[in-house]
Amino acid sequence: MPQATPLPVETSGITEAWLSAALGCTVSSAHITGVNNGTCTKIRLALETDNPAIPATVILKGGFEPHSRMMDYMHAN
Repeated sequence: MPQATPLPVETSGITEAWLSAALGCTVSSAHITGVNNGTCTKIRLALETDNPAIPATVILKGGFEPHSRMMDYMHAN
């Protein structure tokens, strides 16, 4: 089984290098095009990759808000 790539805790950690590792392909460009803040923030990303199976737009869901890190118990299972 491939090793999991830890999710960044801030949006600044969503880089082409991180996305490349997470998606298993080369991400040459990534731009945040929308953010829906909340307990689990949803971030819309526009991507350019070397893998045609990866959509040009994806949603990344995670705890990117400061209060999210205080609620880690909600995601323990």
